[in-house]
Amino acid sequence: MPNSNNSTTFQCFLITFEGLGLNNFDPVPSIDAGFTTASFPGWVALLPISSGGTGNIANLPSPITTIFFKDAPDSRDITFTNPIASIDLKYVSTDTVTMQAFDASNNLLATVSAPGNFVPPTLDNWEPLGINLSSNVISRITFTGPISNFAIDNVNICIVTANRGLSCEAFQEIL
Repeated sequence: MPNSNNSTTFQCFLITFEGLGLNNFDPVPSIDAGFTTASFPGWVALLPISSGGTGNIANLPSPITTIFFKDAPDSRDITFTNPIASIDLKYVSTDTVTMQAFDASNNLLATVSAPGNFVPPTLDNWEPLGINLSSNVISRITFTGPISNFAIDNVNICIVTANRGLSCEAFQEIL
């Protein structure tokens, strides 16, 4: 007798920002993840001082580029052409950071906040931050944090894909 076997899996794409920022403060371009395109309006690339940049950052999750915002306002978005299910990343900040997820109708879906993790003299204490809604509903992420004192790296975005299949149970006839 056939038995329905449904499972959910994630398809993910890691954005490391490497190759950006050869000229400090280059705007971050849109990045095609295959299942969506992520756009970073107002974000700029940043290199550490040790790599020829101007950033007071170190110990990056994936050397040598990260992104941040250097001008007001104190919030920036990441938008997606097709909704995603989850986002996780590494952040470093001198003060509290808030990440909010919104759907295509601009409804707030989730909010997470994380404390500043700066240990002087360098922004080098990268910690995880993420939102997982287990369904493809996130169209925009808004970050709020201290201008010029907050950066993100290794942004991992995922969608949920459903696998539907049939499995056959083994039957043995008893005579």
